[in-house]
Amino acid sequence: MTNKLPPSNDWQARNIDDWNVRTIHQFLIDETRRRFNAEYTPGGKGAKTQRWRTEQGMIKRELGRRGPRVVRKFIEICWAEYYTPNPQQYPYPTFGFTLGFMDRYWTQAEREVAKETERAEIAEQNTEIDTEWF
Repeated sequence: MTNKLPPSNDWQARNIDDWNVRTIHQFLIDETRRRFNAEYTPGGKGAKTQRWRTEQGMIKRELGRRGPRVVRKFIEICWAEYYTPNPQQYPYPTFGFTLGFMDRYWTQAEREVAKETERAEIAEQNTEIDTEWF
């Protein structure tokens, strides 16, 4: 019997530990539409396909360095902290923008993920306590 994963672009059904570049991109696309009511496209110069490939490389690098939980938390923090004086021209932050101009939030993302992981481990340990002893 095989444990078949949901499609890589189905971020809602996939366990976050199994996220890859396609999953992160679909998360960016769906959440940008929901939060900012805009169609997500990567920023930068060059043809659209070149910008997508460049951003995929950035995401792959950060997934390798920090892991999917931290990357997702970083994106969510950046969306919460994003401000622009010109929302018509820049309605949402792209991943490239967050890496270049909002990189100070990596530390916060790493700390929050570490806290969440610690809480989950403590909760798991508490379920293993022998209740018959009490």
